[in-house]
Amino acid sequence: MEYDLSGEIDAQIEEKVSLPSPLEEFDAAIKTITTERGKVYGHPLDNFIRAQKLITEVVSCPNVGVRHALMLICVKMARLVNSPDHLDSWIDLVGYARTAVMCLDKEKESDK
Repeated sequence: MEYDLSGEIDAQIEEKVSLPSPLEEFDAAIKTITTERGKVYGHPLDNFIRAQKLITEVVSCPNVGVRHALMLICVKMARLVNSPDHLDSWIDLVGYARTAVMCLDKEKESDK
C-alpha cells in the first residue's frame, strides 16, 4: 500500500523554511530598484526637483493628452541630464512624443 505524504511533507517544509511575506518581497524589490535606478539617474530628490522645474512650464498646456505626454517627457529629460547616454530614456521620450501625436490624431478624428 502506498501513501501520498507530499502534502504533509510540504507543510512540514513550509514550517521549517521561513518564506518571505509579500510585503517583505515588495520591500526587497523596491530597494533593489531604487538602488539600481539611482546608479543611472542619481538621487531621486535631485531628479524630482529637476523634473518639477521643467513640468512647471508644461502645466499651462491646454490639451490634457499633450500636457500629460509633455510631463512624462520632462521626467525623461530630467533623467537624461544625469545620464545622457541612457538609451532607454531616449526611446521612452520619443515614445511619449508619439503618444501625444496619437492623442491629437484621435481628437481630430472625434471632431469629424
